[in-house]
Amino acid sequence: MLAGIIAGLIVTSLSGPLLPVIGVIGGIIAVIYSAPPCLACKGMGDISIATTFGLLPVSGTVYIQTGNIPGEAIWLGTIVGIFVAAILWANSIPDIAADRTANKWTVPARLGSCKARKGLPVIFAAGFGLLLITPIPHISISMLAIFPASLACFFMLSGKLNSALPMTVVTQAIVCLLLTLGLTYSSVMFIPTDYRQHGR
Repeated sequence: MLAGIIAGLIVTSLSGPLLPVIGVIGGIIAVIYSAPPCLACKGMGDISIATTFGLLPVSGTVYIQTGNIPGEAIWLGTIVGIFVAAILWANSIPDIAADRTANKWTVPARLGSCKARKGLPVIFAAGFGLLLITPIPHISISMLAIFPASLACFFMLSGKLNSALPMTVVTQAIVCLLLTLGLTYSSVMFIPTDYRQHGR
């Protein structure tokens, strides 16, 4: 975290004053995720992960490059965060008994294994639903990740957790890869024609 703070201060000097705010929020969430008051113990781990691995880093990256945080960055960060949260959700289900013993009441620990397994399709549905209605051009290509997501859900609902978790990770990776391709295509399409013709 100290190295991250130093790097953040350097980047702040090159960007703007909002970046430390994003960093401080992320740092606080990172600490109290497991330290008192322990957000994960209170069933807020999934929201915390979606925020710190999706919303905040995407917003911060856009801010560094553009100097502002448009609505599209919030939208994109939320999509990324949801698919990261799906990994945490799937990973928490095999840990239900241990988490209960440790008084770590994640949402899956509260629901129990049977009900919690049904949560993965719900999380994926939320992520793909946002992709369907996104105002950001060309990123709907990430809908192709619905194929590994379907496999992950099939394994999860069948109780094959050892197969469900890697497919959940694969789904998140493919979503992010296709988001990158879609955004790259959009940026190329928006380069003025005269710039492309002159190879600038």
